[in-house]
Amino acid sequence: MRAADGFFRPDKPLTRAECAQLLCNLTAGPENTEAELPPCPYGDVAPEAWYYEAVCRAAAYFSPDEDLFRPEEAAKLTEFIDALCAALQFPDDEAPEALTAACNEIAAASTPEELPAEQPDELSEDPPQPTLTRAQAAVLLNRALGRLPDAEAAESCPASLLLDVPEDRAD
Repeated sequence: MRAADGFFRPDKPLTRAECAQLLCNLTAGPENTEAELPPCPYGDVAPEAWYYEAVCRAAAYFSPDEDLFRPEEAAKLTEFIDALCAALQFPDDEAPEALTAACNEIAAASTPEELPAEQPDELSEDPPQPTLTRAQAAVLLNRALGRLPDAEAAESCPASLLLDVPEDRAD
């Protein structure tokens, strides 16, 4: 998730297209990358879009929402967790403890700006879900894979690797 200009932009919301690309990269292997591209079930994903292949390959990890994927929309915390658990084939309700803890921390720390402007339907019991930043997605991905912050590894990276991430951030 590094832009061509060398910036990670950790506080920028993770888009649903970027989420699909992360999941596609995570599950990439000869059996997935060499397999025939499945048809894209979403009417708003153009074949010429940079994320087309990723969305087609990762579509099974997302809950269907009519025929729209909304690739430029910010990913929500719960949909990222659900898709990540599906991609990693965790049994239902058996996400790793570190992932669950990180998810709870992010949800608890969400600011009003990270919550969607629309209010939930009066009949719905679901509270508004916070959007996910790129940094939060990286933390959740690492926790799902069982990776913990490694200060030594972070210090060994060249300072220019991610130009907008402070050097003291190892998580």
